[in-house]
Amino acid sequence: MKKKSIYCVYLLIIMLIVLYNDAHASNRVTIATIGGGGGMVNAGDNRELQKLVDQIIVFWKGEFDKVLPGHPDLILLTEACDRPGGLSTEEQFNYYKIRKNQVLDYFATVAKANHCYIAFGMKREEKGTWWNSCV
Repeated sequence: MKKKSIYCVYLLIIMLIVLYNDAHASNRVTIATIGGGGGMVNAGDNRELQKLVDQIIVFWKGEFDKVLPGHPDLILLTEACDRPGGLSTEEQFNYYKIRKNQVLDYFATVAKANHCYIAFGMKREEKGTWWNSCV
């Protein structure tokens, strides 16, 4: 297992422990997992990066609408779920610079409105260095 993946697994275990400890013995913790992700939105001929960010958010709204009626406590998404498919490496980094925290902020809004946690992997920049992080 890659070092980055191990950190993501550790974070998920910690989140599950917190959810377990917060739950009363009679309560169940509901976890929803959604596969696929940003790759389901393909850049194709569209290289307008802000439009791709908007498409990613619309895609995830549709996916969340499928699982939120079950009132999950935790929603687990895939790594790079906020990146559209079909971009070259250079285009991906240009996309990240436009995306900034737009998708993260959308996920946070959904989590807060639905009283749940959302965990996912994303590429982020900190002081000029790019990190693959589980958020």
